[in-house]
Amino acid sequence: MHINYLPFQLLLTLLFLHQNLLFAQQKSSRPSLPLSIQKTIALDPIYSAQQLENKQWGLVNNRNITTIAYNYDTLYNLPIVQFNPLNYEQNYIPSDFVLAHRNNKVLVFSKKGKLVLKVDALMPRLMRNNILLVKEKGLWGLYDTNGTAILPINCDHIEWYDDILCLRRGTEKYLFDPLKGELMNDLSHENVQ
Repeated sequence: MHINYLPFQLLLTLLFLHQNLLFAQQKSSRPSLPLSIQKTIALDPIYSAQQLENKQWGLVNNRNITTIAYNYDTLYNLPIVQFNPLNYEQNYIPSDFVLAHRNNKVLVFSKKGKLVLKVDALMPRLMRNNILLVKEKGLWGLYDTNGTAILPINCDHIEWYDDILCLRRGTEKYLFDPLKGELMNDLSHENVQ
């Protein structure tokens, strides 16, 4: 009598493949080991920026609690700049905000982790503790650190002179007081260069 072992071999092969497939699924569902920290930069006494070995940055507090996830190409302080027009001296003071970059966008976060703003570009400093000069689609405007527009993003150019801004829209130039949120003159200013 001749016994055909082919169906039996086929069944063993299928069982072996099935068992290996189950093992591979279990292995891939295991949590991966955390990435190690490569760099730590203290931003102030409470917060530090950290870079993981995958080159992504995040923010942790002094209790080692992550306040901003490790998802950003860069992450650094957004300083408050105090400008002295008499001697052109500038003082940089840490603020409660950080800048992060990802996918060609600039993001402003509070150090506690709240996303405030996401734009194409911005001046990397705060004016009067809470005003940001931002750029979107080639035009400039002003926002505060709550994410509220102070001046719509519709200026071709903005020059920052301590508390006063010179705005250019096309060929028209205006002086703007960002603290009051209003133009200082209704017509273009002939003496502004």
